[in-house]
Amino acid sequence: MPETSPLELLDAAALRGRGSNKWTVAPTCLGAGVAEMDYGLAPEIRAALHDAIDRAFTGYYPPGLLEDTSLAAREYFADAFGWDLEPEELFLIPTVLTVMREMITKLTPSNSAVIVPTPAYMPFLTIPGQLNRECIQVPSLRAADGRFLLDLQGIARALEQGAGSVILCNPWNPTGQVFTREELQEFDALMERFPHAMVFSDEIHAPILPGLSSADFVSYARVSPGAAARTITATAASKGWNIPGMHCAQVIITDADLLRRARGIFEPLAHDVPPLGALATRTAYREAHEWITAVNTQVAANIQRVRSWAAEQSLPVQCLPISEGDILDDAALQITVPSGTYLTWWEDLSGALGECPAATLREAGLVVNDGKALGAGYEHCFRLNLACSPEVLEEILQVLENAFKGL
Repeated sequence: MPETSPLELLDAAALRGRGSNKWTVAPTCLGAGVAEMDYGLAPEIRAALHDAIDRAFTGYYPPGLLEDTSLAAREYFADAFGWDLEPEELFLIPTVLTVMREMITKLTPSNSAVIVPTPAYMPFLTIPGQLNRECIQVPSLRAADGRFLLDLQGIARALEQGAGSVILCNPWNPTGQVFTREELQEFDALMERFPHAMVFSDEIHAPILPGLSSADFVSYARVSPGAAARTITATAASKGWNIPGMHCAQVIITDADLLRRARGIFEPLAHDVPPLGALATRTAYREAHEWITAVNTQVAANIQRVRSWAAEQSLPVQCLPISEGDILDDAALQITVPSGTYLTWWEDLSGALGECPAATLREAGLVVNDGKALGAGYEHCFRLNLACSPEVLEEILQVLENAFKGL
């Protein structure tokens, strides 16, 4: 990174001292599991929070803060993605998962199942059961170049059986994939056949596009009027600006009829957002633009380093998606690098890491996410976070190299 970068490229000792979950869940290991970044805090957000504490800003909401935070979010979405939202179309709410729970319980048919394409973010698989709803996992397909594809026929079968909602994650955690407009249109054509069903679209990673430009990102609700009528979109500054503990997410609903149904559900929850979270979010969207640019630049550099590392290894290894014209071989190790998010998806096809790669790697000194927690049938896979410094990345790659070579 340039010397003027706003990112703090923290080392392992500093990260453990910070005390967050990612680096303290296993204090003797390298942390690459939890979806937090190792880059400290944007200078603008740090200054705003320090100023707030210096002023003892720990009381109730002052007039106008919620409205101005909503305005800052709408300004950012318009500037970054060309999505112009009216004030009544965006609500503040504590977390993206709060949105999911509220949609399932209050906007889908009673006792209807929830469809989750896999691999999936872990809570998507557990929350339906907590709400006494069946979770129907639909394993994704793979294209010839290794790209993950929604199994539209599998989703259709579940909807035909009465499922009431589909969870869509774009950019896709844990695969790091960003859906194309054509893929979303194909999904939308399917959903048109099932007017009873809702879509929860988690777009929390949208600011993180190391392999794309913001113009390449398409929100599902913008694909068609029908998509808008069935979709609750949830996002936040929490991933892009490394403030997940501040609890200030946004709900976007652009269809008038759906707004009438949902306003009474989401509007009252705005005051559950902590004032410091609203302040941090407003600052992120309005002031910390250099930060998100630097994040995308650093994550892109880390992705390139993983690609070069894969090419250097003596063991069979393939980075996906492969370049046009390449042949997808029977690599012992396949790595899906992201075009969105900072998350990579690793598949140990050789069994070199045993029955549970995540457990083997923890013993070797590296914490990753166990594939079996991200969907049935992914026991040989794991998710690894690349939002780290180049120095920490080299340490991670060394552990991986040693583990795969059995040293």
